[in-house]
Amino acid sequence: MRAGGRRDDTLVLFTVDHGVDLPRAKQTLYDSGVQTPLVFWGPAWLGTAKIETLSSHCDILPTVCEIAGVRTPEGLDGVSLLPAMESGARAREAVFFEKGWD
Repeated sequence: MRAGGRRDDTLVLFTVDHGVDLPRAKQTLYDSGVQTPLVFWGPAWLGTAKIETLSSHCDILPTVCEIAGVRTPEGLDGVSLLPAMESGARAREAVFFEKGWD
């Protein structure tokens, strides 16, 4: 990114699955079954901060839209996490999880 001159206008997102299907892990409603990391990296966040707020992967698109300065499509279930990333404000009051089998 740096060599190509794109570092200052690049946003990198990193997230993972829950891992293996072990007791009290994936496919449970325990914290270990519903929490996954979500990392945003970009020139505006060269420092480090850990923000613990309720969020969902449906919040990724509204967040990226707000960071990019483009209009968020209507009808999305997600909310932008940018206010939480900038000030530590709570992103949402609740999230919904459901245990089911494919």
